[in-house]
Amino acid sequence: MNFYYATYTVTETHDFGTESRGKFNCMVKADSVKEAESLVMRRARKNMTTIGYKGALAINVEIMETVGY
Repeated sequence: MNFYYATYTVTETHDFGTESRGKFNCMVKADSVKEAESLVMRRARKNMTTIGYKGALAINVEIMETVGY
């Protein structure tokens, strides 16, 4: 089990085009890079829904660093 530091970028698509909604950082605990990407994607979708974005969201996840213990 490792900690993965990730950055995700969110773009919202709606009737008038696309708008960048920001670049965010987070850290997740996972067994593999693939699982870490999945957890970050889930967190990104939840965060965007919580703050009220209703358009189609494109989420780009980049795992920056692995921190083992």
